[in-house]
Amino acid sequence: MSYTPVVQGRGESRSTNKNLLLFAGAVAVATFAIDVMTPRGFAAGVFPYFLFMLISLWLPGRAPFMFAGLASALAMLGYLQSSGGVPWLILANRSLIVGAFWVMAVLIYLRQAEQRAAAGELARRERIAAPDDTGAAVAAARAEVLAAVNHELRQPLQATGLLAAGLLEDTRDPARRQTAEEIARAVRRMGCLLDDFCAGTAPRDAAADPGASFMVPAPLAEADPQAPPGGTTDLPAAPDLGGFSVVLIEDNALARKAMLGLLERWGAVVVAAETGEQALAALGASAPVPDAIVTDYRLPEHETGVDVVGRLRRRFGCRVPAIVVTGDVSTAVRRDVEAAGCVFVEKPVEPARLRRLIGELVADRSAVG
Repeated sequence: MSYTPVVQGRGESRSTNKNLLLFAGAVAVATFAIDVMTPRGFAAGVFPYFLFMLISLWLPGRAPFMFAGLASALAMLGYLQSSGGVPWLILANRSLIVGAFWVMAVLIYLRQAEQRAAAGELARRERIAAPDDTGAAVAAARAEVLAAVNHELRQPLQATGLLAAGLLEDTRDPARRQTAEEIARAVRRMGCLLDDFCAGTAPRDAAADPGASFMVPAPLAEADPQAPPGGTTDLPAAPDLGGFSVVLIEDNALARKAMLGLLERWGAVVVAAETGEQALAALGASAPVPDAIVTDYRLPEHETGVDVVGRLRRRFGCRVPAIVVTGDVSTAVRRDVEAAGCVFVEKPVEPARLRRLIGELVADRSAVG
């Protein structure tokens, strides 16, 4: 006794079960009629009930037991309706046949359970054998969330670090300079912590492991009022940006204002804008070629800093040096920036480093030109 289970949709399965039940009802009526018309003592009168029982093979759940109960009731009712034979002997035979119905129901039920278990095991093996994309999808989603969180956290750090650098540029008061340096150290420390968080490593100390971060550690000693502002005494002298023209694109208003103030303190002539479109409008049709472009990577309306650099270079017809400052430190963004021939800088950027980069890019361009 074997059959092949068919996997069906819910609607199709209900329709099939309904048709089987109608067929089973017709078989039950015909079987009972044959039983009544067959004289007692003839086994042919009860054999059709076994055909009725076989229909339950294709019905789910406890259908075999329901069919056994109905077949038993019809068999005993047929005994009462028919005549002939030795009554007690015929009743004993019918009782044995009713018992056979129930044995058959149990066997069918066990067979169905075995088939369901085999189908479940086959499905499990297929899931194991099939390529599992769940882990990759989870990892991709996690990386996307981390990149977004990393970017959003680096934005205020960028603005705070630039404002601290501005304070160092403007004041000679020891107490205020020490406060500004403490703020700068906190910004650097937070940058290191964000790097470690995204990399999944243990937190490191920015001062003890300066190579772990893209930033230059600030001096731990009390600031010397006569020291050059905005940098450390062991760094190369920062270039003078006097007369340099810089296009600045930054959608964060606070970060844009802070960087604009620093660039102007360094002597640069700056055109600052929130988007690439605003930068092109501010430059106008007769503006000279800028010496450098400093732009954020993520800009409004799904525009990137790489897109803006491309538009400005096409506008001026030359390869204007460009620095892309971003809080998105993913490999894909780095590749996009570097493929466009731009300098990739992570937020929060060290002001002294930004100043040197602009000077070096302009110097390299002048040497080539």
